[in-house]
Amino acid sequence: MKRLFVLIVTCGLALGGLTPATQAKEQLVIGYLSGGEASPFVNQVTKSLRAEAKKLKVKLVECDSNFLSDKALECAKTLSAAKPKAIINWQFDPTVSAKVCEGYKNLPTVTLDTPNEPCAKVFVGADNYAAGLLAGDALGKWTKTKLNCVYDVFLAVELPTLADINKKRAGGTREGFEKVCGKVPDAKYKMIDKTQGGSDALENIRRQTTDILTANPGAKAILASSPYSDADGIALTKAVDTAGRGSNLKAVINHGAEAVGHDYIRNDARWIGSVGYFPERYGAIALPAAIKLATGQKVAKELLMKHQVVTKKNINKIYPKEK
Repeated sequence: MKRLFVLIVTCGLALGGLTPATQAKEQLVIGYLSGGEASPFVNQVTKSLRAEAKKLKVKLVECDSNFLSDKALECAKTLSAAKPKAIINWQFDPTVSAKVCEGYKNLPTVTLDTPNEPCAKVFVGADNYAAGLLAGDALGKWTKTKLNCVYDVFLAVELPTLADINKKRAGGTREGFEKVCGKVPDAKYKMIDKTQGGSDALENIRRQTTDILTANPGAKAILASSPYSDADGIALTKAVDTAGRGSNLKAVINHGAEAVGHDYIRNDARWIGSVGYFPERYGAIALPAAIKLATGQKVAKELLMKHQVVTKKNINKIYPKEK
């Protein structure tokens, strides 16, 4: 009687039309250093990154620096411990950017709106100079039409610690305005430094606005520029109203057009518009760029937003009201 011995070898082979289970791919980890979730604009960008990460099945590890340099350094180390393959970095102090990069081992970086050298490979964000010129042009045309370019004070929120960006946004706004209404006299141009007085930028704006109003009791026609966010513009507007000078504030031009400012654009006649930076679109640009860096693909050095002035006339087309 013959015995039949069958040797079945299954290692790495299909048997009976079945394929062995393949090992699941390890999920790609991307680190995200947030500039400060207290900012409505930053928070909207963060939400867009989370949505994109979910869509692309990427693990997004986050840390909020809360506008503090020391916290940004801590975040860099926290993110590094998660072993990401690339970083999306949005911290606002260029003087510590090298140390922050070192904190997460100089991983390839997508930087949002602010320079973060030397690890930044891709810049995603605003075309700051173009945005500034747009804002200034809008304010200048309004002032020429309504006030014949006659005004007493030009309030300008600035961020001098970010010299290059400040020159483009705040400086571009002033330049755009001056192309329409002529040079702004230095005596009328009142800078409000967001960083002067502590880490609460909005309180700094409120306090300095109040001080300027007190020092200029005869100013009957006040213009205002807020080149960093609608939240800044709201703080300024509320400070003027609280001081009982609301009727003196004739026009406000902002940068951002984020959700927090939509009601003001729709309902406050003094808010002539806000340059759209479209934070809800950042995630769809920044995260794919970070994934490409993480996987060794080529990415353009700059991926810039296309801006437009959001006004009462067009806001419902760009941001339809929820029903």
